[in-house]
Amino acid sequence: MLHYVTLNIDGADIKAPKGSSVLEVAIEYGICIPHLCHVPGLSDIGACRLCIVEHITNGRSAITTSCTLKVQEGMVIRSNTDRIKRLRHQIAEFLVAEAPNSRAIQDIAVRCGVKKVRYPFRNNNCVLCGRCVRSCAELWHANALGFVGRGKERHVERPLNLRQELCKQCDCCIQLCPMT
Repeated sequence: MLHYVTLNIDGADIKAPKGSSVLEVAIEYGICIPHLCHVPGLSDIGACRLCIVEHITNGRSAITTSCTLKVQEGMVIRSNTDRIKRLRHQIAEFLVAEAPNSRAIQDIAVRCGVKKVRYPFRNNNCVLCGRCVRSCAELWHANALGFVGRGKERHVERPLNLRQELCKQCDCCIQLCPMT
């Protein structure tokens, strides 16, 4: 039996199934929270940071990703404050600078009000959203892809270049990639 909690998002009281993420509930109720790395049916990792919201607790505001934040009874969420808009705008600018040829990123940037990018373009073919890694592991149980390296050296590839035989050639990773 589902248990429901009541929370407040942008002034609206909402009943949501306990265990749902704030992003899932917002999407269900038509509240627009931009996101890139979230894919229904896959675990959320908050990699893109676009879905940030303010979680108000005891009068104090904490910024967190809505895809990784589970709903709780009485929680108060603000998804469209000036502070959040400013931060999302900057994140969208960074993403456009990293991957200016991605249609998905361009669309998100427009929704976040980006008209001009102040950062140097890198023209990367990956923004480390993790969609491909999670689909390979969670949908196909192949684990043929993974994150390798740390910091600015981090990238997606076959771990230790030894997992090629595990790839099922399903192309799910390519279909979910926002870069294609």
